[in-house]
Amino acid sequence: MIDLGFILFYLSVGFYILGAIVPLAFSKNKTLSLKIGSYFGLTASVLGFMSGVFIFLLPNPILFNLLVIAPNIELQFYFDKLSAFFLLILSTINFLIMIYSLEYMKSYLNDNIAKFSFFYNLFICSMSVLFLVSNSITFLIFWELMSIFSYFLVTFEYRHQHVRKAGFFYIFMTHFGTVFIISGLLYWGTFSNGLNFDAMKIAAMHMSMFSKSIIFLCFLIGFGTKAGIVPLHIWLPMAHPSAPSNVSAMMSSVMIKTAIYGIFRFVIDMLGVGPIWWGSIILFIGIASSLIGVLYALMEHDIKKLLAYHSVENIGIIFMGVGLGVIFSSMSLYTFAAIAYCASLFHVLNHAVFKSLLFLSAGSISKIIGTRDMEHYGGLIKNMPKTALSFLIGSLAISAIPPLNGFASEYQIYISMLNLSYFAHSYWKLFAILSPVALILTGALAAACFVKAFSVSFLALPRSSEAKNAKEPNLMIILPEAILAFSCILLGLLASNILFYISKIVLQIDSNFNVVYFQTTNLLFFIIFGIFFSLSIIFGKIFGLFEIRKVPTWGCGINLNSKMEYTAASFSQPIRRTYSFFLRPNRKITVNPSKPLDILFSEDLKPPFTTYLYSPIRKFILNFSIKMRFLQSGYVHFYLAYIFITLVVLLLWYR
Repeated sequence: MIDLGFILFYLSVGFYILGAIVPLAFSKNKTLSLKIGSYFGLTASVLGFMSGVFIFLLPNPILFNLLVIAPNIELQFYFDKLSAFFLLILSTINFLIMIYSLEYMKSYLNDNIAKFSFFYNLFICSMSVLFLVSNSITFLIFWELMSIFSYFLVTFEYRHQHVRKAGFFYIFMTHFGTVFIISGLLYWGTFSNGLNFDAMKIAAMHMSMFSKSIIFLCFLIGFGTKAGIVPLHIWLPMAHPSAPSNVSAMMSSVMIKTAIYGIFRFVIDMLGVGPIWWGSIILFIGIASSLIGVLYALMEHDIKKLLAYHSVENIGIIFMGVGLGVIFSSMSLYTFAAIAYCASLFHVLNHAVFKSLLFLSAGSISKIIGTRDMEHYGGLIKNMPKTALSFLIGSLAISAIPPLNGFASEYQIYISMLNLSYFAHSYWKLFAILSPVALILTGALAAACFVKAFSVSFLALPRSSEAKNAKEPNLMIILPEAILAFSCILLGLLASNILFYISKIVLQIDSNFNVVYFQTTNLLFFIIFGIFFSLSIIFGKIFGLFEIRKVPTWGCGINLNSKMEYTAASFSQPIRRTYSFFLRPNRKITVNPSKPLDILFSEDLKPPFTTYLYSPIRKFILNFSIKMRFLQSGYVHFYLAYIFITLVVLLLWYR
C-alpha cells in the first residue's frame, strides 16, 4: 500500500508539473492552453486524492527517503494521517476549482493564460509536497515556492494599481512571517543532530521550557501571519479580492490552512506539551481574530472583501480549538484536548468547503454583473436561482446554522469551551466563561452579515441594468458550486462519521489523545426526513399549497423602486453605531449652499491596526532608511570595506 500511495503521489506531482509546462508550448492558442493546464490539473487532483486515501489508511506513519540534495538537506517524505488529511482537502477542492476554471478563466483570454496555468499548477504542486516533506530545509523551500507562486497569481491582473499594491503587501507580510519560521527552525536546529523532523522531535524532549517557548512564539508569529490572525491579517482582505476568484477560493480554503498544518506539525506533534499560557495566547488570538474579522466583514459592501474578512473570522475559530487543546494538554486532560483538536481539524475541513463555495459563487456573480460592489446587485434570485441557492447554503453553513457543517464543528468547539470553564482554575475561570460567549457573539454577527449579503444581493429589485439582465452561468460553473453545497449538508449530517476518522489523526499524533467518536450511519434520520419531506410534497400538491401567486408588493400606495431598498451600508449601520468605539467610522456631510437639498454623506473606516501599528512602523522605516542613505555612497571600495568588516565579525563570532 505504501508503494502504491507513493507512486500515486509521485504521478500527481508529475502531472502538476506537466500542467505548468505544457501550456507554455501552446501559449498562442489560449483556449487550448487553458484546457491543457486544467485537464492536467484535474488528473493530478484525482491522483493526489487517491494517494491521500492510501496514506490515510496506513496503520503507522512511514518515512520515505527519495534523494539527498546536500548534507542535512534531504527530499524525505513522511506519510501519516495528518499529512493525508490536508492532502485530501487540497486535492478535492482543487478538482472542483479546476472544473470551475475551465469556464471562469475564459473571461481572461486576453491575458496570458499559459502563465496562469504555469503558476497555478506549480502553486498547488508546492502545497502538495509541503504537506508530506519531513525535513526543515525542504519544508522552507516549498513554503517559499508556495508564497512566490501565489504572489504571481494574486498579481495576475497587474495592470491595476490596487492589484500591484495588494501583491506588495502580500509578499511583504508572507516574508515577514517566513523570517520567524526560519528563526524558530534554526534555533531548534542548534539542539538537534539534524534538520529532519524525527531528529528535531527527539531534541525537543531534552530542551528547556524556555527554549521551547522561544520556538513556540516564533512559530506563532510566522504561521499566524500566513493564517491571517489579528493583527497580522492586513494582507488578507487586500490580496484575496485582487486575485481571480478561483485563486481566491484556493487561497482562502486551503493555502491559509498550511499555517494550521504547520502549527499541528511543529508545535503539537513535535514540540509536545507546553505550559498553559501557550494555549491561552492562542485562544485569546482566536477570539480576537474571530470577533474583529466578522465585525469588519459586516461593514463591507465588496463581496470578495467581505468573504476575506470572514476567513480571518474562521481562522480565529480554528485557533480557538487549537488553543483549547493546548490548554487541556497542559492540564493533562488529554481526552478533552483530543476533542478540541478534532473540532479544530473538522472546522479546517468545513471551512475549506463552504468558503470555496462562497468564493466561487461570488466570482460568478461579479463576472456577470461586472463589479464586486453589492450595492449594484439586487433581485439576482430571479435570473440566477441556482447560484442563489448555492450561495444561500454556503451562507447558512458559515453562519453555523444546523444541521450544516459549520454548525457541526463550531458546536464541538463550543462544547470544549464549556469543558474548560468547568476545569479552569480560579484565575482562568472568568476567561473560560467569556470564551463561549465570544463564540456565540461571533456566530450571531456572522449570521447578520450573511443575511445582509444574501438579501442585498439576491432579493428585492435590481439596482443596476447589469443585475436586471443577469443570466445563470453554464454547467461548468454551476456543477462545482452544487457539489460543494451538497457537501455542506452532507458533512453536517455525517458529522459523527467524519469525527470518527479525524480522531484517528489526533490519536496518531499522541497516543494519549484517545477519544471515542461513535461511527453512525444516521440511516434512521435520513429515512424519517425522507418520509416527512415526501409527505409534505404530496400534501401540498393535493391541497394546492404550492400554487404560485403573483401580486404587487404592498407599498402604502406608493410605487416601489430600487432606491427605496435597504443597501449593504444601511443594513450594517446599526451595528456600525453600536461598535463605533472600536470601528471609529469617519463621517463627512457636505451641504451645497446653492442647493440646500443637495446633501452628500460619506463614511469610511480606518482600522486601528493600520493607524496605530502599521503606519508608525512604516514611518519609522522610511525615516531610518533616509538617515542611513549615506552608507550607499556609490563607491565600490566602500562596499568592499563593508564586506571585509562583515567577514571579520563573522570569523570572530564563530571562531
